[in-house]
Amino acid sequence: MSSIRTTWFFVLLGFISSIVILIYGIYLIRSDVQNITLNKIDIEHDNFEEKISEFSKIQTNLILTLAHNTSIVAYLQDPLSLEQEVEKLFLFTVRSNTPIMQLRFIDKNGQETLRVDRNTDNSVVIIKDENLQNKADRYYVQKFLQLQDGEVSASGFDLNVENGKIQKPNNPTLRIGTPMFKDGSLVGVIIINYYMQNWINNFGRSATSSISLVDQDGYFMLHPDVNWEWSRYLPTPKKAAEYFDVNPNELNLDYFKSAQWLKENVVAEPLEIFGVKTLIVHELLVSQSKLFTQKLLQFGGITLAALLIVLLPLVRLLALYIQKMKEEQKQIIKNEQYLSSLFESTFDSMLVIDINAKIINVNKACLDVFGYSREEMLGKNINMLVPEPHHSQHDAYVKAHGEYERKIVGAERDLHGISKDGTFIPISLAVTQMKINKEIFFIGTLRDLSEIKKVQASEKEKESMLIHQSKLAALGEMLGAIAHQWRQPLNSIGLIMQDLTSAYKYGEVDGVYFKKSEQEILNQLEYMSGTIDEFRNFFTKDQDLTHSNAIDVVGEIRRLYWAQLKAHYITLELLCTNENGKALAYDTLEEKTHKNYNFVSYPNELKQLLLNLVSNAKDAITQLRNPSEIQKNIRIFLHYDEKNIFVEIIDYAGGIPDEVASRIFEPYFTTKENGTGLGLFIANILIQRNLKGSIKYERISLLTDDKELTGSKFSIEFPKNLAH
Repeated sequence: MSSIRTTWFFVLLGFISSIVILIYGIYLIRSDVQNITLNKIDIEHDNFEEKISEFSKIQTNLILTLAHNTSIVAYLQDPLSLEQEVEKLFLFTVRSNTPIMQLRFIDKNGQETLRVDRNTDNSVVIIKDENLQNKADRYYVQKFLQLQDGEVSASGFDLNVENGKIQKPNNPTLRIGTPMFKDGSLVGVIIINYYMQNWINNFGRSATSSISLVDQDGYFMLHPDVNWEWSRYLPTPKKAAEYFDVNPNELNLDYFKSAQWLKENVVAEPLEIFGVKTLIVHELLVSQSKLFTQKLLQFGGITLAALLIVLLPLVRLLALYIQKMKEEQKQIIKNEQYLSSLFESTFDSMLVIDINAKIINVNKACLDVFGYSREEMLGKNINMLVPEPHHSQHDAYVKAHGEYERKIVGAERDLHGISKDGTFIPISLAVTQMKINKEIFFIGTLRDLSEIKKVQASEKEKESMLIHQSKLAALGEMLGAIAHQWRQPLNSIGLIMQDLTSAYKYGEVDGVYFKKSEQEILNQLEYMSGTIDEFRNFFTKDQDLTHSNAIDVVGEIRRLYWAQLKAHYITLELLCTNENGKALAYDTLEEKTHKNYNFVSYPNELKQLLLNLVSNAKDAITQLRNPSEIQKNIRIFLHYDEKNIFVEIIDYAGGIPDEVASRIFEPYFTTKENGTGLGLFIANILIQRNLKGSIKYERISLLTDDKELTGSKFSIEFPKNLAH
């Protein structure tokens, strides 16, 4: 007895000592992980501050240079005669500085007197007098008018406002201003507006974390999720505290002197941007738990030997206890006092399983659905009704009943069961948990969804037929395109044959002459054969996800459709954004830029969608009387981000009236005299269901020298990789 007590004493002492060592080691490891993380964030923070300082210095020097320019100083003395010279200076300044969105001179009463804008197509224009606005009520104008001579100040980030409304889409803007004096008296301010979206995007890139910016009032300015960007201006404003699920006081800038942890994987640090206090929030890409686990494994290797020595005496005891528990479990009598009449008479299928996933009870409705007898199911594992891939994992789901309860219990899910004859049965499953004599059981209620699924399949088949009809319409468009493309080679072959006939008549045909004519005919036939190959590939059905490139897809449409467009004197312009955000013609792009438009999806679905939109634009242009050169152009503009590709199809053929624009994606709604109303409806289906993206329509306008043109812009967005 004494030896047993001694053994237990040393076991307990060793166990307690091991726990103390383990806890202390975990504490040291966690502190080390946090310090390493904070050091990385501090390095990035210093880099951000350096970028902000560099940008501020460059732009401050620029606006001061403008303020001291002799033309502008002379303009203050004689505005009428020197207005054109200052406008030229403003034009040159905006053209040579791509971040500048707007350059203005505003008098002391807040009225714009000179203004040069950069349009969305990167063109730079002088705003006419009748379009100049009074900005006296804007906070930044009042701020700049209070500055002393030679002072420069920034407004901080804000969304651009035009004619009293926030510009859409969101246009993040920074304004820098300096006052102008004449004979010691204030006459106005020079203000430069900077388009900051690309700057913000570059600012928010980090190798270690997702970065957000929070303003002084607790609203997001920058966020990885576009649905949270500029959350102050959302229809329902949302604060950062709501996103991070923290008390709003925890994001109060007054309490931040250095980096602080908001949550396990979220660090916040104060950052001053152009004189405005903000909070930069890092959501770590690699969780602290993962880093901690890696360090803990290293620490565990060191302590494992010591722990094994301590735990060896426990192994025998644990084995005895486990054996005893198994014997006791075998002797447990299951409680059979269920409400059998209710259980059997319910319309829905019901079954009961224990914690080991064994079927304890099952009602007749369930037997009818799966085709088993009661004897075949009772005592069997529930995974007999579960098809792969969940079949082999189902025991683990049930045994980890804490996770099982959190994810499954109390929720209704649609999935598949498998019957006795191997038929897959669509079912709706709801699971509840009960305890009898401290033992856990799960009750599953199932409903056969076979009839519902048949109806859904029928609807899907109808939808597939509509898509097929759309593809046939696209096929007709492409046949027309090929007909146009074949006219030239067929004409060339005819001329060659006429030339051969004439040469033969006058005795000019020899082996060399005939061989040359033969080669010319073969070249034309090879071109025609290549056209057919491209046409066949264009409509090959995508069975699996395919690696493709958005530039190549649009280029293929351009090659196949150019003759159709040329017949109507229509040009198709393709622009792509490079790494610097600059829009270039696609055939001038470098290979590294071209790779940024790679995607894994269904490229032929995208071709059908784009062809539909280009064809619609062509039809709209051909309906115009005496269209201008701008109106005879269709522009396709591609750009991208880390996860998505964006395609814009733009024309200036009049657009769709505002009163019906919201209905263009409805089935059988059309604005064409002989339209079916299915083209844009099917386009919406293709992008949403097949490509997992979205399509939006916007009526646009363009101010030319003689009139204002209106048109259409269809914006498409789809993910780069559907395999993820």
